[in-house]
Amino acid sequence: MSWQVIVATTILLGGFFIFAIGAAVRAHLRKPTTGKEGMLGMKGKAVEALSEDARGEISIAGELWRARSRQGNIASGEKVEVVAMEGLTLVVQPLPEEQHQ
Repeated sequence: MSWQVIVATTILLGGFFIFAIGAAVRAHLRKPTTGKEGMLGMKGKAVEALSEDARGEISIAGELWRARSRQGNIASGEKVEVVAMEGLTLVVQPLPEEQHQ
């Protein structure tokens, strides 16, 4: 075998392994996008009025979820952020005015 083939093969394999290891590290460091961990911090909009005692619906990423307020009342149409989950019910708090987008 010629030395050019050996050098070319070594460079190609080295590049492949660097790419594969980099992709594995990025996947490992990525924030979960499913399950409870993926919901925390997501922002949405109240479809129905919510309170600590009265559950209502909120819309997040085009999906409707049952939710309750962490503290106080939240009016329909108000922007909210998910702070916890209780089973399949989201616990939300209103977004401060400067975070409304």
